[in-house]
Amino acid sequence: MMLIQEAARLGLTLSDDGIVCQVIDAHAHLGRCPDIHAAYGDAEGMLASMDRIGIQTACLSSFQALGGDYRRGNEAVADAVRRHPGRFMGYGVINPNYPDDIEREITRCLDDLALFAVKLHPTYHGVPPDAPAYHRVYTMMQVRRGVILSHTFGDPGTLERLAAGYPDATFIEAHTAATYTPRVAESYAAVMAARSNIYLDMCLSRVYYGDLEQWVDAVGADHLLFGTDVPFNDNAHQIGRVTHAAISEADKRAILGGNMVRIVEGVKSGVRSPKSSVESSRRD
Repeated sequence: MMLIQEAARLGLTLSDDGIVCQVIDAHAHLGRCPDIHAAYGDAEGMLASMDRIGIQTACLSSFQALGGDYRRGNEAVADAVRRHPGRFMGYGVINPNYPDDIEREITRCLDDLALFAVKLHPTYHGVPPDAPAYHRVYTMMQVRRGVILSHTFGDPGTLERLAAGYPDATFIEAHTAATYTPRVAESYAAVMAARSNIYLDMCLSRVYYGDLEQWVDAVGADHLLFGTDVPFNDNAHQIGRVTHAAISEADKRAILGGNMVRIVEGVKSGVRSPKSSVESSRRD
């Protein structure tokens, strides 16, 4: 079987015969954002881009839901999921500025709209991640053994307290803790070693040479998820960080899709995803 880096260097998609690496984008967006020009944010444009490099599935939240009407935005994501089964999965955005609607909107998103998880954005919504309104989200997702993706859960101490307080929920911290310096990896190592219900997605618009290798060394590949932040970023740039990293083939496969498969299977079964059995071999 061809190595992942060689396939990427030759311009092959990772789902081509002879490579076959499942790729799931754990962090993508649908629509247009008023803050930045982002091309091809519609479902069809995203699919064309995904097919060029072999991303089988993208997990979407709506720009409209993040910055405006969360109900209509969540419905738009549900429509994309319905029209393209297997290619998209949906996050329901929850806005803490409407606390009395939190439980109702989570129920609507997960049960009626068939979205698989919830998305939080404390920065956009101007509410800290440990505010009372957010604890309503965590409580409900704890009962459901659900998945929560957030732009940030605050500093490592806050994330650890949340993960400890809601151990049956899965916490995905976006953008490798929403930072642009790899040094923060060391501060997350102890937290993530102690709390198996924490994952980090890797999408970043600006990255440092060797940062993915440092994250694998610090927290293990079984805690890391491939994400693009499409259409903010180009997904070829984001996947190249993984395909060309100096880490093992097993680690690449875990990051690109294996870890997210376990999370999704946990949602379907109602059992929180256990820590991966993949043993990170660190650097090749």
